Amino acid sequence: MIMMATINLPAIDDSFVDSFQPTLNYGSSPVLLVGKLADGILYRSLLKFDLASIPSGASITSAQLTLEMNFDYSGAGTIASITPYAVADNWSGATVTWNNQPAINQAIAGTTANVTVTGPYSWNVLSLVNGWSTGSLANNGLELRTGESASLETKSFVSSNAAAQKPVLTIKYETDLPAAVTIVGHAVESGHEDVTTTDSFQYSVARDTSQMTEVSFTIHNTGGNTAIVGIQYSNDGLTYTPQEFFDASFPNTVILLPALVYSGFKRVAYRSLASGQPTTLAIDYQAQI
Repeated sequence: MIMMATINLPAIDDSFVDSFQPTLNYGSSPVLLVGKLADGILYRSLLKFDLASIPSGASITSAQLTLEMNFDYSGAGTIASITPYAVADNWSGATVTWNNQPAINQAIAGTTANVTVTGPYSWNVLSLVNGWSTGSLANNGLELRTGESASLETKSFVSSNAAAQKPVLTIKYETDLPAAVTIVGHAVESGHEDVTTTDSFQYSVARDTSQMTEVSFTIHNTGGNTAIVGIQYSNDGLTYTPQEFFDASFPNTVILLPALVYSGFKRVAYRSLASGQPTTLAIDYQAQI
């Protein structure tokens, strides 16, 4: 059977570079700047994502980059046409500056978004992600920039250093292997439960993953309505971190939720997407010791 999965990947590194301060590094900044100011100052932002959680041989069908624009330096909703380009050279968010910024591959780019007022914006970056996944393109991340011809077009986005609304890369892929087959090790732990969603969040059985090196949950929506699901993490089995990113579980589909954070305990949070429209979910847990 074809398994369809959706994963939300946080940026593992990001920063921006500034032509006015060409030797300064902004790797710890809570924002990412892109565009051009009236006095000719240019800003470009760099982001990098780790694709290690995507199974080998998977067919990636969609890749969407989403950032939250939180301030408009034009002050008037001026359109900034921003495009993500593949980065040609390696870089580090802790050391990159305008003077040592990496080159980009202008032939490999995502879609252009016309950014105006504050709010979330998304870019189709399938061509970049497919290249990174297959190895035909070195995964040096991407760079966001404008055409750099118009003045007063600079926009500010939330960076990975902020508390919320961080950059996320949403990838959808298909594989003909069951999720459990991808877990190879000396011993495998698994579990299964069937649940019914309600309008409020409920939680699967908490799993002790303190000795596990690779953990995932497979969600099979066996009902007729859509649910939202996500992994929660805890160190003591009592207090769980809020789930920042949730995936949609559509009727009659299977999605894989890989655990991307180490913790002593993990569980799945789930609820109905729409009020009064419950559905049934089969939740399978797999872990490698």
